[in-house]
Amino acid sequence: MDDVREADRSWWRIPPRDEAEARVRWIGLAVVLSTVLTCAPPLIARAEPRPLMIVLLAVLTASLLIGRRTGRVPVAMDVLDALCFTLVLMISAIPLVGFGIGFQTIWYRCLYSSGARNLLRALLFLFAYSAGPVLWWNVQAQPNPDIFTTALTAGFFTTVSLSIFGWQLAESINAREFSSRRERLIAETGTRLLGATDGERIRQTGWQALESLASFTPGLRVARLIRTSDGLNLDRTTGFPHPPPPGLTSIDRVSELDGGCGWEVLAYDEIPDVSIALGHPGRVPPDVVSTAGSILNQVVLAHRNSETHAELVTQALTDPLTGLANRQGFTEATARLLSGTGDLSVMFIDLDDFKDVNDNLGHAAGDDLLVRVAAMLRSLVRDNDVVARLGGDEFAVLLKGIDERTAGHIAERIVLGLSTLTSGPAGQYAIGASIGLVHSDAQISLPELLVRADVAMYRAKAQGKGRMQTWQPELSPHSELLGRA
Repeated sequence: MDDVREADRSWWRIPPRDEAEARVRWIGLAVVLSTVLTCAPPLIARAEPRPLMIVLLAVLTASLLIGRRTGRVPVAMDVLDALCFTLVLMISAIPLVGFGIGFQTIWYRCLYSSGARNLLRALLFLFAYSAGPVLWWNVQAQPNPDIFTTALTAGFFTTVSLSIFGWQLAESINAREFSSRRERLIAETGTRLLGATDGERIRQTGWQALESLASFTPGLRVARLIRTSDGLNLDRTTGFPHPPPPGLTSIDRVSELDGGCGWEVLAYDEIPDVSIALGHPGRVPPDVVSTAGSILNQVVLAHRNSETHAELVTQALTDPLTGLANRQGFTEATARLLSGTGDLSVMFIDLDDFKDVNDNLGHAAGDDLLVRVAAMLRSLVRDNDVVARLGGDEFAVLLKGIDERTAGHIAERIVLGLSTLTSGPAGQYAIGASIGLVHSDAQISLPELLVRADVAMYRAKAQGKGRMQTWQPELSPHSELLGRA
């Protein structure tokens, strides 16, 4: 099986120092091409036939450049290299002159291959180093026995040693490169998650990091599983040679995904409904499990921070006593709805005679009454309407998608409902509500909308309390409205 690597498209440029594997490959190519150029003149000068030697050296050079360009060394390319080298030795005047080309080719090709492929390549070149001198012996008119013996001996031992050296060098470089890529992936994931507060973005960033890990880890499979009352539901997968069966949406064991793999499942208490399954032929390498764990730890930390951020935002926009929106929350909700389309009505509500409850029964009784007012307001409007406590005994209601007449009916219902609330042992302290109602139009700004609601509320209170007043243009000139606010 071909050991495919990332294509080195800019093969003529020296890779940066932090790309150790690419840099060693580039140096290896430079060495083997230099060897070809050094050996070519004496090989060509005394070859018979000379044109064939030129063609063979050109084919070897092209093979090396193509391998560098594509980043892959198929078996056919190894066979072609060995065949060309065999013929080079056969038609050389002195086979030892061409040995350097074969030696450099062997260890350079090892940088692109796994252990199994390196063994196959060693066998091919052992054949070339054996068959080449034998053929040379048969085609030469007066062959030299010493050259023949030296060629066979040197070819065998050098091929074996260079194959082992190249294999170990490639394994060492690949391990270092893999470690470096894992460290970069962890660092980049942490940077992307830094300051993230959106839960979906956090989950997507974590999954993209796991996809990257699978992309440069041969054989790694990753599956995201959602835990439900029915068991494990398959959500996403990456790295599988073949996609899981279309009907496989729920599993009892992760081995059902690929029975030929060893599996590791990563789960966290902070995200109890999601688990990540890592699969690999045989077993999952410990460093891969460690990398995935580091990525998921960052996701969990970001998820925890997002929940804390959401809680702080909620606290900043919520009245702690009543649980309603506070002034800031109400203002932001009004601004969002005002920027859209459709009908919008705002009520400012001021409780009548609430001060008597506070002065005579104490603040605890006053707080209890405010909580009951909040509950009644919530019960008299729709779930998607906004109810807020602006401060003290002032409340507000934001109605979306109803006309002015319907908003007026709701305001009257609120006046009637709040008039039934009392405090004190015998219920001797009753309250009421004065409501200012304003219906928005397309041209009104947020500050002016709130001023109009405030002016209408003060007009209702001035006319006897316990009533609702809709804002009208004649209530006050614009400048006076701003002054009274």
